[in-house]
This record gives sequence, C-alpha cells and structure tokens, in this order.
Amino acid sequence: MDDIFDFAESPDDLTTSTYALRSKELMDLTRRLRAIGTHADIDIPRIVVIGNQSSGKSSLVEAISGIQVPRDSGTCTRCPMECRISSSNEEWKCQISLRFEYDGNSRSSIVREVPFGPPISLENKEQVESVLRGAQTALLNPHLPYETIVGLSSGQLAELRKDRTLKFSRNVVCVDVSGPDLTTLAFLDLPGIIQNEETENVRLVEDLVVSSIAAENCLILVALPMNDDIENQKAVRLAQESDPTGKRTICVLTKPDCVPAGSQKRLLQWQEIIEGRSHPLKHGYYVTRQPDDDARTNGITSKAARDAEEAFFRDAPWNKSTHRQRFGTRNLTRMLSRLLTEMTNDSLPTLRENVEKELDECRKELVSIPRPIEDPATEVMQMVTAFSNRFNEWVDGSPGCELMVQANRHTYKTFALAIKQTVPQFYPFKNEKDAQGRAYDPDATDEHDDYDNIKANTMSVQKTKTRYLMDMKEHIVGCISWELPGNPPYRAKTLLVSEITSNWDSPAEQCLERVGTTVRSTLSQIINTSFDRFHVLKEQVRSLVFEDLRLRQSQGLAHLKKVLRVESRPIYTQNHRYYQTAREKWLIRYKEAKSTPPVFRVVEPLEKDYMSDDELAYPNAGAPHWHKQPVVEESASETPMEVALRHLSIAGYRLSESNLRAKLIPTDEFEEELIVMADVRAYFQVAYRRISDSVPLAIEHQFVREVADGMSSNLLRNLRLSGPDSKAHCAKLLDEDQTTVRRRRELEAKLQRLEQAQIELLHFTAM
Repeated sequence: MDDIFDFAESPDDLTTSTYALRSKELMDLTRRLRAIGTHADIDIPRIVVIGNQSSGKSSLVEAISGIQVPRDSGTCTRCPMECRISSSNEEWKCQISLRFEYDGNSRSSIVREVPFGPPISLENKEQVESVLRGAQTALLNPHLPYETIVGLSSGQLAELRKDRTLKFSRNVVCVDVSGPDLTTLAFLDLPGIIQNEETENVRLVEDLVVSSIAAENCLILVALPMNDDIENQKAVRLAQESDPTGKRTICVLTKPDCVPAGSQKRLLQWQEIIEGRSHPLKHGYYVTRQPDDDARTNGITSKAARDAEEAFFRDAPWNKSTHRQRFGTRNLTRMLSRLLTEMTNDSLPTLRENVEKELDECRKELVSIPRPIEDPATEVMQMVTAFSNRFNEWVDGSPGCELMVQANRHTYKTFALAIKQTVPQFYPFKNEKDAQGRAYDPDATDEHDDYDNIKANTMSVQKTKTRYLMDMKEHIVGCISWELPGNPPYRAKTLLVSEITSNWDSPAEQCLERVGTTVRSTLSQIINTSFDRFHVLKEQVRSLVFEDLRLRQSQGLAHLKKVLRVESRPIYTQNHRYYQTAREKWLIRYKEAKSTPPVFRVVEPLEKDYMSDDELAYPNAGAPHWHKQPVVEESASETPMEVALRHLSIAGYRLSESNLRAKLIPTDEFEEELIVMADVRAYFQVAYRRISDSVPLAIEHQFVREVADGMSSNLLRNLRLSGPDSKAHCAKLLDEDQTTVRRRRELEAKLQRLEQAQIELLHFTAM
C-alpha cells in the first residue's frame, strides 16, 4: 500500500489522485466502525483537537471544517464534536447526527448514531450553526426525545438550555461535510479546558480530554495561542503527560496577529519553538491566522478567510521564515489528512488482528455466562436438588468436601479435652500442708489421646473442687445414714459424680454452637456457589435454610440436654472390667502417693549395726524357714515383682500385680476415703470416655444430619414450586443478578459490534 501515497506529490493531488480515493475509503471505514461503537473495543486512529478555553480552538475548527460553530459569548462547547470532511464531486452538503455512546457517565452497551434533522444544502449553509446548537442541546437534555428538539428556534433552544440537566455530555455531535475542493479529514473536537467553573465541571472536562488522547493511535492537535506563554497552557501539559516523547502531538499556534509588532523577545521565543530548537515535537508546529470577530460578523467566506490568511503570512516577519510550509490552514489540513491516512492505512493489519482477538475473548466469556432460563420451575427444582446433594456430600466428607467434617472433628476433640479437664481434683494427703513437697498430679490419666494440637483452643469449663483426705472424710461423714461400719455411703459417691457431670453442660453447648457455626458457614458458601447467578432465589434459599438450621439446632440442644441428664443419675456402667482395672490402679496410685515421703524431708541415716549387708541384699534372710517351699531357679530376665508373683503362684496364691501392690501397702486411717476417691476417679474415666462419644454422635445425628436429610423437602415445600402461580413465582425467583444480566448484554452487544467490524475490515481488504 505504500506506493499509493506516492501519487500525492502536489497539494492538488490530495483531492484528485488515487491517494485521495484511498484516503476517502479509509475515512469512510473508520466512520462506519465508530458509528457502531468499535472504538470502545479497539484503538482506531483519529485526531483529537484540544485547547484551553479562548485558545482560538473554535476558530481553528471552523477553518478546517469550513462551517460555523456556536460561539455565543460566555459559552463554550459542552460536548465532543466529530467532524468528518470528505472530498466529493457532488455539491456541498452537511449532515449532522447524534452518536449515543454513554448512558450518564457509563458507557452504553449499544452505540447508536442517528441523524439530527435532514441534510443541509449549500443554499442553507448558514443553518449549520443553529442545527449544531440544537444537537448540543439535545445531548445536554437526555430526558427529552431528541426528535422534539429538531427544528426549534434559537429562542426555544435558549429556554431549554436554561433548564438543561447536564453541564457537559460525553455523547458526540457528528458532522459529515462533503463537497468539491475539500480535503478528506476527520477529527474530534473536545470541549475547551476550563478554569473558571465549578471544580466538578473542571475535572469532568479534564477527564474527558485525558481519556480521549490516551490511545497510541491518537494524534493530539493542541491549539496554542501566541499571545500567551506556552507554560501557561494546561492543554499542553495534558498532552505532555499523555505523550511524553512528543511523537503524537502537533501544536497549532493561533492568534499570531495578537502578538504586538514590537514584542521582539516574544517573537524570538516563538521562532525558537517553530524551528524546533525549543519544546521539540516529532510533527512540529504549525501557525494559522483566523478572521477576527468583525470579519465573522460580516459573513466572510471560507475562501476569503484563507486568502487573507495567506496574505498575512506573506508579510514580515513571516515571509522571512524557512518554515513557511508550516504557515496557513491549508498546509495544516493537507498535513493532517496525509498523516491520518498513512496512520489508518498502516494500522489495518493490527485492526484486523485486534478484532479477531477481541472476538475470541468475547465469545469465550459469553460462553462462560449461562443462558437465560426457559423452564423456571424445573430449573429451580434441579438447583435445589443439586444443592441438597452437595451439602450431603459435605456432611459425609466426600472427596473434595472434607473441610467441614475436619472442622467438626477438631471441635469434638476440643470438647473431649474440656471434659477431661473436669477430672476430680483428689489429693491423697491429709491436707494442703501435708501435700507440700509431694510430686503428684491429680489430672494425670491413663489416657493417651493426642490433644496437643488443640490445647490452645480449649473451651471454657468449670473445674471441680479440690479435696484432700480430711475434706473427703468430712464429706463422707456428712453423707452417713444407716450404713454399716466399713461401708462408705453410696450418696457420698453420687454427689461427687454429680458435681463433676454438672460441669459438662457448658462445654457440650459450646460444642454444639461451634458445630452450628461451621455448618452455617459451609451452607453459606454452598448457597453462594449454587445460586450466585440468581440473587432473589439465593436470598430466599438462604433465609429458609438458616431458619431451618436455627430450629434444628434448638432441637439438637434439647436432645443434648437429655444425653447430659443421662450422665447425672444413676451412676452406672456395664464396662465392669475397665472400671475395676481403673479402680485398682487409682487405689494403688493414691496409696503409693500417700506413703511416699516429701522430697524435702530429712531422712535419718541408718546405723551400721541396724541391718547387715546380707540383710540389705536379702531382706527375708532372717525370717523363719519352716514355711519355705522348694527353691525355684530364677530367670535373669525376670523382674523382682515377676519373681515374687511366680513364687506366690507356686504357693497357691494367684494375685495380679496391682492386687499384690495393694496388699503390700498397709491399711491406714484413711482407707475408706482412699477407696471413695478411687471409685469416683475410676467412674470418671468410664463416663468421660462415654460422654466424649455420645455428645458428638448426638450432635451429628440429631442436628447436622437432620439438617441434611430435611434440606431438599424443606426447600421444595417452602419455595412454592407447585400451585396456580408457581410458574410466575419461579420466574421471579430466577431473576438474575443485574451484574450478570448487564454483563451478558454488554458482551452480546460487543460481539455484534465486533462481528460487524470484522465484516467491514474483510470487505475493505477485498476492495
């Protein structure tokens, strides 16, 4: 395509050559792409005109387009204007349109470009200004149908502008101008950058400018008045921020006739800029001179204005410049046309590639969004069933659904540890003073469960009262009724057991509460996942499920209280072997602890003649020998206790190690108290094991699984899936989340835009 641009070797070639035809085709292509809103999806080359208010930007736009724009005193452009100029052999005409790209401040998913009135002919060219004024008024009053504004008089428009709802609009007034002797060109004229307005309006215009010039395929045309310093122009600063290297920026110096003839210093500064020695830009600077207010009032024609401009630059000091090709609107227009044409032509492969890429991504995302529901009742039933099945998988701890079960198991272990901490605080010593210096832990058990990883999460629990032997004696005496001597009152034991089990209510209720919290959290996650697309259904399901959860947790608590009441009375177990073994061990442990002297007591040394060395080695050596049995050879691997038990067995006494230890420890004055301690402590171990299983099982079966088992029927019954109005009700339940609906519409509109753009680009390539 590069050889096409070789045809335009003279200014006239821009309107008559093959280049001009290609330029017009390219501009028509970009116009069609913008008309369907493709510029929201891909970066289409364009020229954007910016400038401070009163920078001469409006005069520059008039000079390039050949039309008059609204220029009331004290007003400025309030919406973007896209001017599309094309060379034509037909008579001059102008069509003004409105392009609706935004709904308020949000980009609309569907872009519409509609004519604002009929085309304007050459004979009615003076109407362009008033029609533009009406078009701008229509965009600033979106609450009014634009058709009602077409053809209104200046006075009627002024009345509407008094009540306009918007200060500015992002929607675009489009101006298509065609005719002979025109240079094909398109540009977007933005509202002038303001300073003496409300802060919100100043920010709105700046945001519009910044967003419009950010794209890499955007040429920034800055109107820069020569009667002010370049550093004072905010438009220049915004252009520099968007294009730091200056490769996309073109500055047009306006109002050269406003520089006093004697201001040599200022003229030299501008000369440095024009010749590229100061503030250099890739495409450089251009200078234009436009008619003053008097000339415009007198109706100066475009041709007369251009002739006067050229005459101005033939005078000093301009006629001495080596950059005279950069002076005048005609030179500027030809350069802009060539630059935009080349940029558009060069970007065609990238445009096609970007359209294909955007299409692919759009289709993928659209496929990921479910289609609208056709049979609401069936869909709701299927979703509810799937949700219930999913929760049952979490209750069962199926693969991928283990977290809730793991959390509940952790809670149950924490509960068991809390129960374990209610162990009887029995000290087998006369009183607290007697216990000093003795190493004894009443919490020690024969259990070997691993609770180390949850000790920091122990539930709050009330420990039992500390009791010494004298305390126990007092307790037993207080319970004596008609028992025979040597028989501790049964009530003494039941009261102690009740004191322990009464502390189990709180941790059991805490256990249920924690499980309830875990189940609720799990259900919330599954509800969000299962019904996230349908906000109304999701919230109704959430309400029904959580109300059922609350009810079943209350029922579970009632059942739990029955389980706990079972442990209060009677004290009973059929696990006799375990109980007897534990009782014997604790009786021995209590007796051994009681008989062990404190570690800090002074032990009197034995006198030398108290016991011979042989007697120390063989303590029974001095005992009578008439009852000795035949000597049995001892094994080297046997412990002394095993040897003793074997000898007793030979003698006819079959004892266990614990029985032997108990018999070896002499009976003392607190025998009865030690027995009661051992009985209660052994029963605690039995009951502790039992409650550690029964409470978790009760919670699982009477609460968690009750919720799961009744989930489907509860929802299907309360969601009203049957009945005369069920279809409408289900349709209401399946009202999609507006974010999803909005996104689907956006993607569908985008897909339509991109498919049209793809056709346009393919058709253009085939031309």
